Amino acid sequence: MRFLKIPLYFLLCILALTSIPKAQISCGPDPSPFDFVTMGAGNFGGPGDTVNVPVNITNTLSIGSMEILMEYDRRVVNPIITDSDFNINYGYQYDTISTDPLEIDTTIVVVDTSFTNYLDFDTTGGRMINPLNGTNPVYSLLVFEALENPSTDPNIGRLKVFINPLDFINLRSAISVGEGPAFYIPFVVNPTAAHNATGNFNIYDVPIFDNSFPPNLISCAYSSYSDTTGDIGGFIRFTGQQGNFIVDTTDYVCPTINSFSVAPTQIIVGQSATLSWDVSDADSVVINNGVGSFTATTGSVNVNPATAATFTYTLTAYGNCPSTTTANTTLTVNPVGSNNNPQFQAVAGAPFTISQGETVAFTVSATDADTDDILTLTATSLPNNANFSQAVGTGSVSGNFSFTPDINQSGTFTITFQVSDDNSPVPGTASLNVVINVEELQFDVLFTTSAPGQQPVGGLQGKENVYLPINMVTSQTVYGVQFDFLYDPLYFTVDSFVVTGRTVDYVIYDNIGQTPGNIKVVTFGLANEPIATVADTTAILYAVMSIDSNATPGDYPIYFENGWESVNPDPDVPSLELVVDSGVIQVDNPGDVNLDKRIDVADLVSVVASIIQNFTLSSRQFDVADLITNDTVDVFDLVGIVNLIYGIPINPSPTPLFEDERATINLAYSDLQAGGNEMLVINSETPVDLAAVEIDLEYDPTAIEFKKPSLAADAQGMTIRYKDDAAGKMKILVHFDNPFSGELIDAGLADMIEIEMTAKEDIRSGDKEQLKITLANFSTSSAAKVEVDGVDSPNTLPSSF
Repeated sequence: MRFLKIPLYFLLCILALTSIPKAQISCGPDPSPFDFVTMGAGNFGGPGDTVNVPVNITNTLSIGSMEILMEYDRRVVNPIITDSDFNINYGYQYDTISTDPLEIDTTIVVVDTSFTNYLDFDTTGGRMINPLNGTNPVYSLLVFEALENPSTDPNIGRLKVFINPLDFINLRSAISVGEGPAFYIPFVVNPTAAHNATGNFNIYDVPIFDNSFPPNLISCAYSSYSDTTGDIGGFIRFTGQQGNFIVDTTDYVCPTINSFSVAPTQIIVGQSATLSWDVSDADSVVINNGVGSFTATTGSVNVNPATAATFTYTLTAYGNCPSTTTANTTLTVNPVGSNNNPQFQAVAGAPFTISQGETVAFTVSATDADTDDILTLTATSLPNNANFSQAVGTGSVSGNFSFTPDINQSGTFTITFQVSDDNSPVPGTASLNVVINVEELQFDVLFTTSAPGQQPVGGLQGKENVYLPINMVTSQTVYGVQFDFLYDPLYFTVDSFVVTGRTVDYVIYDNIGQTPGNIKVVTFGLANEPIATVADTTAILYAVMSIDSNATPGDYPIYFENGWESVNPDPDVPSLELVVDSGVIQVDNPGDVNLDKRIDVADLVSVVASIIQNFTLSSRQFDVADLITNDTVDVFDLVGIVNLIYGIPINPSPTPLFEDERATINLAYSDLQAGGNEMLVINSETPVDLAAVEIDLEYDPTAIEFKKPSLAADAQGMTIRYKDDAAGKMKILVHFDNPFSGELIDAGLADMIEIEMTAKEDIRSGDKEQLKITLANFSTSSAAKVEVDGVDSPNTLPSSF
């Protein structure tokens, strides 16, 4: 919290006057010959600041005692009163005898909030000490809330200030002749006060009535003073506002917590979860529960509570602001042996708002802390023109959703996604609702769904045959369309325009090649055929484009201009102008598998899911994932993406690491009688350290049943994923997660993987009709390929299974 001594002052100008007449007709700030006090201008402080408001007194007589009745606005400032204590900071008024200033005492002094039972100061708690009188107290300064005469306005608070001599025989000046702050009263600016909010300081008076009914006003209590002799004194009457305070927030930039989350949100004792945060305008962040303090405004930290419970983590962000900003996230830690429910990841951009004819598309993903659980992802409440297929994965699962509402669909659509694991007898489940708001069209629109937030098209540098849709939504019959198509001719070429199912019998005229970057397109039916409505698309044409090999990854705009439509073959009916919208064509970055313009863990997860066949990549995603350009997405691409995440360049060619030295792979197991168990060990001998291994096993499911694969002794510290179809094929993937961790399979002999196997019938060691390796990809940490011996051809197992 900032502490300010600001030049805002509460100014009392006191002149040498006799007391005012005793007879009073009414109380109030009416002008009179005895009005002699003026106030200074206000100044500024921010919400939550502690500000010292000086009481400035201008006087021609030495003041021996004084009582001030003061009002303040609670909505703007409030005095510091904690446990009946009050802070007083003394200013630099001078004694009439000495030229030395009064000593400053900033200790907290005791104040009682009762008018009839207030406590005086002690010698260590705020008395005004006269330096010429040793340590003996000479004057006391007392400030307390005036609770016995509250304001009728609940927003207005009242204070009483007393300056009194303690030695009535040898009176000395409490406030010397002169001008300046006599003392300061500390206030706190209301933390919720708005910018430029103004609070006024006023002097109030108290009417005094007799005991008759109705009561008669017989006197008024005013602020008052007396000199050092006690003979000269008077009342202080005010005519209005005597000072003010203005809230200023321009100096503050309070922290903003953009995100604070834990992943996964459920774990089992012994597992860890990751707290991640992204904070703006903060100097530091603190996370409770013993996590710690961090200066990085974007970061993450692992937590692994040792007990089963629900933990709420609170992040507090500190910055140049009188208040802090907090956010919470919750982690559930289950006991060992319990099942973790699967969890959905948030869908970026949800909820969505689109117009009729536009497409909304997103990926739904779920994970399970029990990485060997089989997850099934489904969707319910699918509206017409929406697409989502059931997906199955081990440990994680993803599915792609798309929705293109037609002219008859508008309003709010809620799509419910459900995921369940294969835990028995009660599976773990989770659900996720995504809201899509569809707005009705007011005009016929020509646009492209290749736009941010929809389904932008694109490809890698040098990609040909990129089909960019030209969409149209209309509420009436249309017989022809014309428009200008604008694009960047430096990095793209338009090879042709082709019709769709909506314009099967249409002809297309264009001037491709005449004005690069701006093509005029006209399309219509020679037999006055209207543009049709089909179920799967709103596109009326496709622009077939190619991407230059020198194009930089990113978004490039596509514009439509001068759009017109023919809505009637009658020559007396003119064409109508179309509303047009813009779009983009994208140049992809190799490794950005999920096409979100960054290469991170999500791309790594997608490649793993593709390798173990939990998720099928689109052709565009496949191109981006095939970093090593060997026409397959495999372990070499996985290592390449790990390296890209850490800024390490890759070699786009999986050539053997050594010409003469090759690796070997072997299945180590013994003969096994039916009903027996055996630990199958997959071992290797390699000439170089390995960063990743991809293995396909084929087995006879009538003879062998496998348990879950695990890392053997020489692969500890790496990550293992697998998929067993229980019908004779198992894929196993082992990989590192950090190229700088040193967690590799060392060169030489190594036990890599262990799998417990049960014999359904007698098993003969080395019988390749029962068990064999059909694929083994070994990758170094630079994504280079190591040739492997010991691999057999697939598809030679008995046809009976």
